Amino acid sequence: MLKPKGRYYELPLAGSKIRSIVYNGALRLIFGEFEESYLNLLGRFEVKRHGYAAFLLPKSKEGLLLFFDLLNAEVAVQEARADKEGRLFLTFADKTEVMIAGPDEYWDFTRHSSQAPSANGSVSGGLGYLDF
Repeated sequence: MLKPKGRYYELPLAGSKIRSIVYNGALRLIFGEFEESYLNLLGRFEVKRHGYAAFLLPKSKEGLLLFFDLLNAEVAVQEARADKEGRLFLTFADKTEVMIAGPDEYWDFTRHSSQAPSANGSVSGGLGYLDF
């Protein structure tokens, strides 16, 4: 499911848009039109957007508003990658960057495709490692 690219692994999200957001103590971003992929953010993340940088929590109003802005504007993911230390890097088409850098933050990604079941899988990161 993950493709090596240099010292990173690509998550299969490039070109995907956030389709919906679920909040139940953690923040779940659901992607895709024809398949369902989702990313759970379970810890603090850094955002760089429009010359502004901040650390946000999934539980915070600002954290939710950021992703609702991306959802409503239908901004696609330009690049999604992770490294072996479990850090996650997302870049959206409007140049918004989201990074989960650890060591105590955690995230997980699941891909489910009924059209290509062999591409299904899960990966989790944070706490200093990448597990897939």
